[in-house]
Amino acid sequence: MKKMNSVKRFALVAMAFCLTTATFVACDDDDDPNTEDTKTLQDVNGSYTGKVTFDISGATVPVDVTATVKDGAVNFSALPVADLVGLILSEQPELASSVKEQLKDGIAYSIKYTAAYDDATQKTAIELTLTPEPLSVQFNTPVPNIGDVPSTVTVSIKTDKAGTYTYASNKLAFDLSIDNVTLTVGGVDTPVELTAGLSFDLTKDAAK
Repeated sequence: MKKMNSVKRFALVAMAFCLTTATFVACDDDDDPNTEDTKTLQDVNGSYTGKVTFDISGATVPVDVTATVKDGAVNFSALPVADLVGLILSEQPELASSVKEQLKDGIAYSIKYTAAYDDATQKTAIELTLTPEPLSVQFNTPVPNIGDVPSTVTVSIKTDKAGTYTYASNKLAFDLSIDNVTLTVGGVDTPVELTAGLSFDLTKDAAK
């Protein structure tokens, strides 16, 4: 009888141990932020640091840039467009130099997107279908005997493929191409012909 009780007691202890172990394993799984069940399309949200490389007619200029991804948009509080506009105005070096100085602090620009997983099962990356709006850059053109004339460079932007946020590297990468450019000085529009692109390589900042 005592032997039977001992067997029962051992079985109960073993069962309790198994339940406790299973509970800890389940908790560990819940704490793992990289499990497929805990991933959401909101994982792309956050602050990013990296570079944008301007490629204007074969001349490439990499520039440091920061961005924030939130509420379905990639937001730049200070997109560094000085070098871009400087390259667009390269045939007018004095104006290009003046404009680069005026735009040294960058401009605000946002790109809206819709997000989806590259693979609904594996969820290794999030694809962003970008819908960029025209980029409008305002500055003053110094004109002798007149003074500063309000001017604008309007850049139409498009993209041929989705951007990608990769979980393994915490990187967000996407390319944009410039469709056409219009320089407006004193209300007079002048089309500017060029082949240009912007490549973004951004790394998500560590959560604080």
